Amino acid sequence: MWGTGGQFSVNGAMRGQEFEVRLAEIRTPTHVVHGRDDYIPPAIGEAIQRGIPGSRLAIMEESAHLPMHDEPDAYLALLEGFLEEVELLARCDRACTLRSVRVG
Repeated sequence: MWGTGGQFSVNGAMRGQEFEVRLAEIRTPTHVVHGRDDYIPPAIGEAIQRGIPGSRLAIMEESAHLPMHDEPDAYLALLEGFLEEVELLARCDRACTLRSVRVG
């Protein structure tokens, strides 16, 4: 995509890009967010999610390419929930690590 003055159009510049070859290397918690009416088909978001181990996917039904703009309240709720879960899991991991250090 390319644009000026905030306007974007699909020009095929990324056609042929093989983005999925390195997705499995991502080791951080990942939530793929995709707009139902994006220029990029939701199937691409689904492929990205499948390629990242342990990731999740949300399709924002009333959004195009910028869900945070199109559905800000729903997007923020989604993001906040994801970050809270990631924080909780990080706390659990730290607690388990501390227990194994004490026991070992």
